[in-house]
Amino acid sequence: MAYDSRALTGVNGWLAFFVLTLAVFTPLGVLTNRFADLFGSPATAAAFGDRWVVMQAASGSIGAATIALSWYMAWRLMKVQQWQTVRIVVGGLFVIAIMPSLLDIIAVSIIAGLPLSRIADLVDVQTVRPLIYATVWTAYLLRSERVANTYDRYPDETELAEVFE
Repeated sequence: MAYDSRALTGVNGWLAFFVLTLAVFTPLGVLTNRFADLFGSPATAAAFGDRWVVMQAASGSIGAATIALSWYMAWRLMKVQQWQTVRIVVGGLFVIAIMPSLLDIIAVSIIAGLPLSRIADLVDVQTVRPLIYATVWTAYLLRSERVANTYDRYPDETELAEVFE
């Protein structure tokens, strides 16, 4: 029996695992990190003083936006099986990888009144990890036969081919 790559369709296999990471693991990671940042260190709260509540609100908003985007991408992968979905998800992965850290730095700078250069020096490996995640999953989304078969790039050509069969 010959191998038929057209049998690889739907949100199964690695694609299903990716959707699971977007819908469950990413939000749990965001919640865990934000909760630890917002409530874990009395020294941090003391350093911000009366601005601590504003910092908590900013950090919570950034976390909520990250979770909302992650859930939107997972929903889109499950429900809208068009190539535009893959393009949105690839862009969204890099937004989630870059924007929360960048917005955190800007928020701390504005709220604490510190220069951006002083805060940017504190960026570490934690900032690179989401970029690796985004890069790996982007490569998967763009190279996978399952993704190509599930999210049709040229739906008009498929309909035209069916007419002539």
